[in-house]
Amino acid sequence: MLERVYRALPVLYVVWALPLLLTLVWLMPPWSNGDEPNHMLRVVELAHGELLGQRIGRNDAGGMSDANIFVAATPFEPLKFHPERKVTLAMRTAGDQAHWGESPSLVGFANTAPYPPWLYLPAVAAVVISQVLGIGVDRSLYLARATTALAAVLVNAAALASARRSRYALAALAMLPMTCSLDAAVGQDALIIGLALLAVGWIDRIIERGRPANWAELSLIVLALSAIGMARPPYVTFALLPLLTASRLRRASAAAACAVVVAVGAWSALMAAAVLVTLRDPSAQVGLLLADPLRIGTVLMNTIRVETLTYAVQFVGQLGWLDTALPSWYVALAFAALAAGFAAALEGVARRPWLPLVVAVGAALLIFVAQYLSWTQTGADLVDGVQGRYFIPLAAILVLAVPTFPLLVPFARAAAPAGLCALGVTTPFVIVQALLVRYYLGN
Repeated sequence: MLERVYRALPVLYVVWALPLLLTLVWLMPPWSNGDEPNHMLRVVELAHGELLGQRIGRNDAGGMSDANIFVAATPFEPLKFHPERKVTLAMRTAGDQAHWGESPSLVGFANTAPYPPWLYLPAVAAVVISQVLGIGVDRSLYLARATTALAAVLVNAAALASARRSRYALAALAMLPMTCSLDAAVGQDALIIGLALLAVGWIDRIIERGRPANWAELSLIVLALSAIGMARPPYVTFALLPLLTASRLRRASAAAACAVVVAVGAWSALMAAAVLVTLRDPSAQVGLLLADPLRIGTVLMNTIRVETLTYAVQFVGQLGWLDTALPSWYVALAFAALAAGFAAALEGVARRPWLPLVVAVGAALLIFVAQYLSWTQTGADLVDGVQGRYFIPLAAILVLAVPTFPLLVPFARAAAPAGLCALGVTTPFVIVQALLVRYYLGN
């Protein structure tokens, strides 16, 4: 029976995820996912054929998009960071009155302007269809959410179908409320996570078969990892993962790793030169660290000590603009299910488990460095701007770092399906209840 569940897991995931994500698409009020207005501005820019953003003056960046997105989003602004406020009919009515403009105009959306176009393609298709059919801005947002959700479910299901010993752990990551919320929102995180799961599943399958990856497999892995790294440059360490596709170092796997580094580096350099703007002065921040190198360790340890619990809660799920919390008992349950999924990876073939560990730790450190230089106030003792969702792809990578340990396999075979079953039953209830109470009902 457990073997049947394992084999059917990709299909079971699709049957479970699609209704839930489509429910979230419609249940979450418009523009109430994190940075959704700016993501939509970038999507509309791409829909108009402009692939690269541009700087606007010294302190802003954006592109040719539609300012009516602000008109649609403004009625829902009072909800942000105010759990006591609820959606009203007046908000809905005002939002529905916003329609697409006749021609694009130069609009600022500095935080999303540097993002590459690839991971927005499902939402871009939805916007193009909406504008052709004359659908209003708010309803176009719902359609863009739905297409993103569908794409994410398909990619996640493909990851589970490819995975071997990592299947239970990847399924648990795909079922987290944070992942589900991002899958049902307009943004790039849904496919960042999905492609990370897919790359891990592919590599896991190659390792299990005990043969080197062929050129087609390496090419797909390079494309997935390049898209991830271009969207979030600290994930450039993922470029080392192709080295796991052979039992010993081969020119093909080394070339694949170099290709990912070149792609991410080229896109990052282009964005730094033409689009990227920062709120802080990175040179001043670097100067302080060089003057007192021991401060680097102090800042890192202070951040880990103070923020670890926050990262853990956000990793499981803190919805909306990080202002919609989930019950503490559910957070504990989710981590227990994840632990069981990771334990299931003790069965099977491991290959150089230290390498995925280096990849994940390196990416985490680069996340802290990037946020400290670009977002944190100069001279601060804590890194600001790091969010728990950034670590979900790293957790997927860490599944490959689990060594083979047969003694615990019998326990894990039963615990992992039980953990997924618990997530499958409780997650829809917990998410829907949290959103209903947060946005529509009394406390």
